[in-house]
Amino acid sequence: MISFFIAKKYFLSKKTKMANLISMVALLSVAVCSAAMIVILSVMNGMNSFVAERFSLFDPDLKIEKAEGKYFEATWISAISEIEGVSKIYPTIETQALISFGNSTKVVVLKGTVEKESSQFYTPITVGEGIAIGLGISEMSHILLYTLPVSAINPSELASGYNAFDVVATNFLTTIPDYDNRYIIAPLGFVQQAIEKENKYSAVEIFISNGDVATIKSAVKKIIGDDFTVKDRQEQQDLLYSSMKVEKMIIVVIFIFVMLIACFTLIASLMLLISDKKKDQFILSSIGLKKEQIQKIFLLDGIFITLFGTAVGLITGIAITLCQQLFGWVKLGGSGGEGKYIVEAYPVALQASDILLVFLISTAVGIFASVLSTISKHEKHAS
Repeated sequence: MISFFIAKKYFLSKKTKMANLISMVALLSVAVCSAAMIVILSVMNGMNSFVAERFSLFDPDLKIEKAEGKYFEATWISAISEIEGVSKIYPTIETQALISFGNSTKVVVLKGTVEKESSQFYTPITVGEGIAIGLGISEMSHILLYTLPVSAINPSELASGYNAFDVVATNFLTTIPDYDNRYIIAPLGFVQQAIEKENKYSAVEIFISNGDVATIKSAVKKIIGDDFTVKDRQEQQDLLYSSMKVEKMIIVVIFIFVMLIACFTLIASLMLLISDKKKDQFILSSIGLKKEQIQKIFLLDGIFITLFGTAVGLITGIAITLCQQLFGWVKLGGSGGEGKYIVEAYPVALQASDILLVFLISTAVGIFASVLSTISKHEKHAS
């Protein structure tokens, strides 16, 4: 207890000018690192959440595909629709196709879905915004669409075996570039006929209105059997989510190394304080304090610097993040928000787990540095 009160006195009281300066630098180093980490992690969370949200505009809650092969018949759709929480079921079919508009052509992914209804006068399609911009397609533009029947797999049939259709762009798909640059959506029946796969599907998409996704996924698996796979949104974009986790881990590892570098000033501060308080150490030793108790004084002083610096950093980082959420100070298009972006300001998302992680790493590294400096300095004195 006496070590605690003496350490508190050293932390709050004035020291020599050099000791005060280095202590302040050590405190600010810890604070800046902690604040920067909160902001960086929040920006990563915001961008990841934004990307996941854009994917959710296109990806279903659950997606059924054949375990082996591509096309299948779905005799169990009505049974799945009776599961509590399932709101919509869309059988879909996907294939590669070629479109021609003006003097330009492009290979696209043609997706057929029952959500897209055929017109009496023309075949309506939804064109990915990236495709439309690249080819100069506008609303109600007539486009030539070429498909190859799935049965025509012989290279000699590629030149003459394709089917050509006149389709009309009635809508545009705006999600993320990965989809907007590749996808064209058309009525299900039209695509099935175009590739000669009537009553066949390549996937069945399930949308959930309420209930636990994992529970509904398990119920769907029991109905469809082992010949099919069921993927939730994260599994549909497994590579993306895995990359996000790896990126976050790398940032955390870099933060640990930066904190270690920042704590060199903490080590210097404590070693200078130990040298500055030689007279006090002699007095404390003469009145009966043991070596371990005197070491504990300087260790606690280092912990006080670490905790105070971490607290200042966390408060600053949280404040910056909340201000960005509320006011959107930092724009994606620069200070004036110039340029075409889906979102105007950098998205940020503050997570309690990140605050706890930064606090634990900062304090752990600070305590390690404090222990290292006090033990090494006293060993030198002893020798």
